[in-house]
Parts: sequence; C-alpha cells; structure tokens
Amino acid sequence: MVGMTGQGANARAGVISLLWIGLFLTPALTRAQSLWLDRDHPTTILVEAAHVDVDQTNEKFLSGVAFLDIRHEMSPTTAIVGELAYTRFARAREEFLATPTSESSIGNPYIGIEDSGRESPFFGEFGVRVPLMDENDVGAEFTGLFSDLPRSWAFFPNTVPVQAAMNLRTPRTSEIRARLRFGPTFTIPTKSGLDSDLYGVYAWEMGYEGRSVRVGSALSGWVLFTGDFGNLGSRTVTQFEFHANFGAGKIRPGAVVRVPSGVASGYASSVVGLTLAYLP
Repeated sequence: MVGMTGQGANARAGVISLLWIGLFLTPALTRAQSLWLDRDHPTTILVEAAHVDVDQTNEKFLSGVAFLDIRHEMSPTTAIVGELAYTRFARAREEFLATPTSESSIGNPYIGIEDSGRESPFFGEFGVRVPLMDENDVGAEFTGLFSDLPRSWAFFPNTVPVQAAMNLRTPRTSEIRARLRFGPTFTIPTKSGLDSDLYGVYAWEMGYEGRSVRVGSALSGWVLFTGDFGNLGSRTVTQFEFHANFGAGKIRPGAVVRVPSGVASGYASSVVGLTLAYLP
C-alpha cells in the first residue's frame, strides 16, 4: 500500500510488514477531521497541536502533529469541511545514532461535505484527501500515522482515500451527547504496484456539553475487509480518546489525549495535545 524507494522505503517496508502481522497498524478509519469538531455553530475553526510519545526513541518535545480543521454551513442542511495536517519527527543524538534526526512534512489535505435533514439526528459525510505527504520523510510519516489512528490517511503517501459515513447523534438540545459513526472507505493508489483496499469505519462517542464546559470520550476504529490474512477480528484496530474544552465565548481552549491499543501502542504509547476552537 505504501510506495517504497531507497533506504526510506526499506525502513517503511519493514514496519509495514509488522503492522500487517500485528493488526495492520496504519489504521484507516478515515475520519476526515477531529471527532470533536463543533457542529452546533454555522462556522467552526479548530486548531490542534499534539506531542506523540514514540516508544523506545528519545524524540524531542516538538515531535508530533498539527491540524487545522474548518467547517462552514452553506445551508441549514449542508456544510463543507476541510482539514490541513502537518507532522514532524525530531530525535536527539543517541548512542547508536551519530547525528540528530529532524524531518517534517505537510500531510494530505481533506475536502468534503456533510448533509443532513432539518432537525434530523442523522447526517452523512463524503470526502477525499489529496496525496501531498512526502514518502521520503519516513520518521515524520510514522509519527503522523500514530498521532490519531482514525486520521492516519492524513499522513499516508501515494494514496487517495475516498470516504462515506453515516452519523447518528443525540439532539442538539440535550446536554448529554452520544454519537455513532459508521461507513465504508475505499483507498485508491497513485503509484504503480500498490493495491486498493476497502475498510469499514466506526466510532462511538459520549460526553457532556454544558455552556462553559464540554467533555467527552470515544472509542473509534476500523476493520479491513479486503485483507487476505487472519479474520475480521485480527484486522480491526480501536483507539481510546478523551477531549475537553472550556469557555462560553467564541474562543474555547481545550486538551486532547489519545491512547492507541494493541500493537499500535508498540510505536506510540500516548498522544497529548492542546486544542483551540474559534466560533466566529
């Protein structure tokens, strides 16, 4: 699934092999944007910056990712959504590393639409990512891949994911929120020798939304339908995440914590970040 050239390709190939064996660790829940993107206002801008704790590596503090999400309602039932992503990996000099390492790359931008009926608890999503991730920055690539498993495709090179999803959520008038998300994702390779794949995606979110405080937790993941190894259980990955933000005005600071499960935790044990929402 990943283009492989030179030394970086060999490193990626070795890791990819472990991921396939372990649970296909580059999870493809193609959640196109943050699960915590506000949908109760006509326009939302969300900035997130997170540090990825890379296991068995003396990564620097600024190793991590940044996301910029924008959602704007074009009508009472239709919204356009976009996302920009950035990843960086930096490692200090170590016993077996003669020189420090520093890599960074923009990720694959997302553009999509959301559609729902008036006051309906259902809304649908459809969108794609543009493949701009640099395949030569392997350290930055894998830091991004494990920063938020459901958004791994923001950092996957040579692949165009096309996603559709259906969401069911509690009414906006309720302070106790719940949301179920599921749907298919199809990946289209942009480089010869790569395969297309079909995934099923899912997420279950619960939380509380008051006037000044909003907290929530979620389990999200994917299942690979087109794999030729193991069973569906062995081709499924799940991640736990927690988010909170504060304030009743247009600017709302917050924090997010993600904990990969299973073999994914062998690369990144945790992801901790800050968020800032702006509601014009």
